[in-house]
Amino acid sequence: MKVFKPSQRLTELDLVKKYDVEQEPIFKEHERFAINQERAKIMAEDISYLQSEILESKIQNTLHKIAIKKWKPVNEIRYYKNIILNSEENINKIEVHDPLIIKTQ
Repeated sequence: MKVFKPSQRLTELDLVKKYDVEQEPIFKEHERFAINQERAKIMAEDISYLQSEILESKIQNTLHKIAIKKWKPVNEIRYYKNIILNSEENINKIEVHDPLIIKTQ
């Protein structure tokens, strides 16, 4: 079974998003959208997505605030594996070691 290890960038993006929601609104709607686009690209193993200089600066400043305050999100950031099952027979073959989101076709 493939183990998903989030990259540092993905972890940073998730952390600034949580900070924005839980602690202090920083990003505008279109900036949150751009952050989500980059997250999706990273999860699809495409690291070619670049943020604008302004947004990247806001992301870095937010990470700096988080580090200074030693802020932690209310709930830890968890990553799930997505497994698509073609039949009920495959369900019995899964060994669960990590949280899973199971979708059937």
